[in-house]
Amino acid sequence: MMLKERVTVTTAAVAVLAVATLYALARFSGSSRVHNHCQVLQRSGWWVDNSSLVWQPQGCTQRQYAYDDVVRCMKSPRTTSVGQYALFIGDSTVRDKFFAWARLVDVDVDGDAKVHSDITVRWPGEAGIAALFVWDPYLKGEVAQQVLHGAYNETLEQPRLVLLGAGAWHLRYANESGGIVNWRRTMDGVVQRLAESRRDGAAPIADHVYLSPVAPVVPDKLSPERLATLDPAAITWMNAYMQAAELPVFSSWTDMARARPLETTDGLHYSAGLERAAVNLLLNRVCNRDTIDPHPPMRTTCCFEYPAPGSFVRWYAAATLTALALLVAHSRWATIPRIVPSAATLRQLLVFGGILLIMFVCDRTPLFEKLHKHYIAWVFTAMLALATVGGAATWSADKSEAFLGRAQTDEWKGWMQIVILAYHAMNASGVSGIYNPVRVLVAMYLFMTGYGHCCFFYAKRDYGLQRLTAVLLRTNVLAIALAYVMGTSYMDYYFAPLSSAWVLIVWATMRVAPAANYTHLAWAKLAASAVIMCLINGLHLWP
Repeated sequence: MMLKERVTVTTAAVAVLAVATLYALARFSGSSRVHNHCQVLQRSGWWVDNSSLVWQPQGCTQRQYAYDDVVRCMKSPRTTSVGQYALFIGDSTVRDKFFAWARLVDVDVDGDAKVHSDITVRWPGEAGIAALFVWDPYLKGEVAQQVLHGAYNETLEQPRLVLLGAGAWHLRYANESGGIVNWRRTMDGVVQRLAESRRDGAAPIADHVYLSPVAPVVPDKLSPERLATLDPAAITWMNAYMQAAELPVFSSWTDMARARPLETTDGLHYSAGLERAAVNLLLNRVCNRDTIDPHPPMRTTCCFEYPAPGSFVRWYAAATLTALALLVAHSRWATIPRIVPSAATLRQLLVFGGILLIMFVCDRTPLFEKLHKHYIAWVFTAMLALATVGGAATWSADKSEAFLGRAQTDEWKGWMQIVILAYHAMNASGVSGIYNPVRVLVAMYLFMTGYGHCCFFYAKRDYGLQRLTAVLLRTNVLAIALAYVMGTSYMDYYFAPLSSAWVLIVWATMRVAPAANYTHLAWAKLAASAVIMCLINGLHLWP
């Protein structure tokens, strides 16, 4: 019955993995512009919950940009632009994006200090690095036309980034601006100029050119004058027109605003926090290839090209395929050379190697989409509830009468591992009500590990290196293999070295003067071991 249950669970796990892989392959695109999630970064995403301003792009993880990151981006040797600055041209909604960018330099920049005027913010101590805003709500001004035609000179150098935006004033002052008709002509002109700038020999506009969508409004909060002119249906049509024209518009900014109506006080302009999240998407689109470390771990995967697998991974994959071939040979050949491992050994090697390669494909390739770890209470609770249901369904009585017997401690350690896995998966370390109990669970796990080994040494009197080596190998083989395959550090899998250290401590305590383990001198040995460990810890002698 137990074998059937194991086969059923294994079959179900393989089936789920197969379906997930086929689904991922069906959605995967060979185009780097698609699978590196640059386009998706502009188009879709969601807020991770209803309380915080944490945006999750579709299928990738973004970087949170700071002052030094922007400096490194603007100074990138890869840039083809002459100037090391970002240029914002448009109306007040574009100005909000400019101020969000400027607050990377000075968090106290007053967004209401200058209205309907040009603004410049320079990076202190970094010559040439700046952010410029040009007030031009219709994109008809001299600077806008100069930029769109690539007609740069000593007065206006070619920028690294250009962000354009218009539309609200076309609706608000339709009689003066010509309304949507003239807005459409302006957008058609932008489409034409962008197409011309991509031709060979044409004057480039900038390294990056993007358009801001027309900001969605919250009618209940608009002033009477704005409510009469800023029609939500017209704004929706204008944003759809820009997308249909294949303009490089940040449509995700529209989704951001629509999902957070409470982040605006006047119905049109949104909070500094929301604008900061929006500009962070822009920075990820512009700067990631210049600021992201391509070496593991890959914490940022938006606009990111995964490096090719290293030589160790390729050799490891070849060895795993060799094990598969030899396993097939076992089932077909009548005689197997003695040098070939048994079918049981090959099967275990294949399972171990396959698991590691699956981990590599999931985490080190763009095949599967990535998400930020973010604590959501109901998801965390649901994970533990499902584990509880599974445990209740497989409950069995322990007939052993020993105090803290093997079956009992293994059961407890299993539950602790489930809680710790859910804790890490949901990034629950920021919740003190979860963080503190988990620290206690880790200490309890180490106690039960040491207690189990102590009982074994006491009962079996086996202090040989064979037993010790087997325990250390079983504890560390996965962590060591992961470090090489995933390109990380052994210490990243802290539980293995932590458990190994206490195994060695218990072994050394029991191994020295083993005859004393069965007399009152055992207490002296325990005290001496505790004092030595306190000294090592107090003097910071741990490696």
